[in-house]
Amino acid sequence: MKARLIVDRAENVRIVGRGIIDHPLRGIEITYSKNVLVDGITILNPAHYTVFGGQSENITIRNIKSFSARSWSDGIDLMCCRHVRVENCFLRTSDDCIALYNHRWWYWGGSEDFDISRCIFWPDVAHPVNIGSHGDDRAPKGELLSGVRIHDCDILYGREQGLLAIQCGDQNTIQDVRFDSIRIEGVQRGRIFDLRVLFSEKYNRAPGELIDDIHFDHITVDADTPDENLMPSRVDDYDPARRVRNFTIGDVRIGSRHFDPERDIVRTMTHDSIFENK
Repeated sequence: MKARLIVDRAENVRIVGRGIIDHPLRGIEITYSKNVLVDGITILNPAHYTVFGGQSENITIRNIKSFSARSWSDGIDLMCCRHVRVENCFLRTSDDCIALYNHRWWYWGGSEDFDISRCIFWPDVAHPVNIGSHGDDRAPKGELLSGVRIHDCDILYGREQGLLAIQCGDQNTIQDVRFDSIRIEGVQRGRIFDLRVLFSEKYNRAPGELIDDIHFDHITVDADTPDENLMPSRVDDYDPARRVRNFTIGDVRIGSRHFDPERDIVRTMTHDSIFENK
């Protein structure tokens, strides 16, 4: 089928089967909807997203396969969604495999409760997991993205990006995120962790507010990955008030050696609001 499937302002929808959606603008769109199941679909080379979600809740995405090669061809991108389950998916994407955002375009209200498990991520030049880039930059108080569990997943390739990335912009607060039982291989050049409160001139109108309560455990990098292919993991505060705090690293191994925070993490502050206010 050469089309896209749109679920808009609907409830109790099932998109199931073994069909193929071929070269769509977007594979499946779920906007302002509740109780949506997507199961067993294959999506080939979408121009933008395999599954796109905006301001929706109680979404289950399972057993989907995606193959893409276009410049902005992401896998599953969700904006201001809540109560989402993603399981048993294979995402071979040119851009981000999984992206979780707050406000973008016409979607508002923050994001909450994601469980992502038993998935295989294989991006070209972007992130297997990307959390927090977009949010509500114009309101007096930013939005909250919280309650993310990503576990029992495989990353087959990484190049020039953070593999497990939280990039907090646009006044976002991102908290309570757990990565557990993640197996990584095929790193050409990349960082295992990339935690940044930042302001991106390309994607943001304001810096993020806070990254808090982040945990990594039972993560392995294939022993065949040379040390020179791994860039130091990154923890960046924006300024003394906008910081990364309360993150823990449990059992993380690079080949046979344990991940060493003193050796394997670079922590910086990219901006100082004291000087900005002078």
